[in-house]
Amino acid sequence: MCCPMRSASAPAAQDDAALFQFCTVDELATRLKRNKWTIYHQLRDEPERLPRVTRLAGRVLFLERDVRAFMVNPPANDTKRRNWPQPAASTASAAIPEEKRRRGRPTKAEQARRAADAGVARANASAAATVRQEAA
Repeated sequence: MCCPMRSASAPAAQDDAALFQFCTVDELATRLKRNKWTIYHQLRDEPERLPRVTRLAGRVLFLERDVRAFMVNPPANDTKRRNWPQPAASTASAAIPEEKRRRGRPTKAEQARRAADAGVARANASAAATVRQEAA
């Protein structure tokens, strides 16, 4: 558990002992004004954005001295995701978007519509082949 802040009149030995106290994830989240699940996600994905972690008996803990040092000198605000290259603007996005296909098997109506579209395409292809044969 985090120790309470010591007053200026407290002896130096007590301050040194206080630096070996631990903070839990809930206490760190309160001090950093973040959700505790944000702390857990950052521990997994961006551990450099938090104080050094100590795991004892399956618990995630932070040394008080590391938390104090972190509060004095926090990391920069840039994250990995903000530094990713941005996708280039494509001309396809300016085109009319197609209907998004749903997952799974198409409905009977969709199957019939696709079959009719394919039949029209086959009929057009066979008509074009007939015209080519007549021209030859």
